[in-house]
Amino acid sequence: MTAHEHRAHATLAPSSAHRWLACPGSIRMSSGVVDAGSVFAAEGTAAHELAEMCIKGAFPASRFAGETIHVGEQKFVVTPEMVEAVQIYLDVAEQLRDESDEFESEQRMDMTALVPGVFGTGDIIAYSEATQKVTIADLKYGKGVAVEVEENEQLLTYAMGVAERYHNRGISEVELIIVQPRAPHPNGPVRRWSTDVVALYEHVAALQSAAVAVEDPHAPLVVGDHCKFCKAAGFCGALETKVKQIMGLEQPEAKPMQDWQVEQSELNLVGQWLKGRETFLHAQAVAGNPPPGAKLVPKRAFRKWVDEEKAGRELVAAGADLDDLYEPPKLKSPAVIEKLLPKAKKPLLKDLAKAESSGAVLAPLSDPRPAVDASAANGFEAMETGE
Repeated sequence: MTAHEHRAHATLAPSSAHRWLACPGSIRMSSGVVDAGSVFAAEGTAAHELAEMCIKGAFPASRFAGETIHVGEQKFVVTPEMVEAVQIYLDVAEQLRDESDEFESEQRMDMTALVPGVFGTGDIIAYSEATQKVTIADLKYGKGVAVEVEENEQLLTYAMGVAERYHNRGISEVELIIVQPRAPHPNGPVRRWSTDVVALYEHVAALQSAAVAVEDPHAPLVVGDHCKFCKAAGFCGALETKVKQIMGLEQPEAKPMQDWQVEQSELNLVGQWLKGRETFLHAQAVAGNPPPGAKLVPKRAFRKWVDEEKAGRELVAAGADLDDLYEPPKLKSPAVIEKLLPKAKKPLLKDLAKAESSGAVLAPLSDPRPAVDASAANGFEAMETGE
């Protein structure tokens, strides 16, 4: 187990505050459901472990390139992509350390005095006495959903706890920072938003109301984007009913085209329900209750070397060509190489690397990026949904 894995988890966890604030019934529905986790969540934990090792030792992320990080039974190699992503976060951390009088990472935040049952661990907390500014920064390694920083419920909840700690020293500004290098966003991988203490008091009031609401055995189930990653998505009647309405299962006529953002939101709900249903049925089967007509079978087996170094030696001794046995080395990404170059040599990359878009994605009209000519997008094999 890693340090990041040892984090205690509150019933009213700040990381899921966006869900239980919107859907009080989700706490009741999720109670007792074991979260099996996912390889993506474990990979995020590995990235956080790498970041924490670097912050504690004042190392660049490249120091651990090629090493293996263990998360439970899973192993993750520190790839160039992970190095590049974590280094962006480390650069933010270094800036905050230089600008602040107090700097902490992986700090436990206890907000139970304000809202019972609410506590968590903040990635980075910084305080500047001269400007009376509190900063909360959070690393998001996922790339499936871009996390918004403005009025982010998780970071506002952490800020609430930090404000309690520093209330006698004065706070005039609260800055929230989301660092999400792998999820495309119009505002880039590092997104900042500032507010004041008044907004925190309003957030406290909302949390306190929600904390009371979730205790109601008949707390309402409210369907929305917050259903994503909900442990109860696979057996939530409210979500299932909504999905049936979206898919037209309760009306024979075909649905007309509608506003893209509405359409996208509805498609996301369908996907969330299907994924949640699959997860729920698999968990039931693992617990000894497979659904009618199904059984658990082993996944396809892939051969692995028992001892890679020994295998290489014996294969060479048996006459195999060394060049045929091993993959050739691959040049690291331009972003990683840029970190390794002295400042005077960085301009060299202008002629050696170029930025290329991999295609076109649908985005709301409010997106600041210019629209692509439809004829220019015809050559793409598939259109992504812009998650």
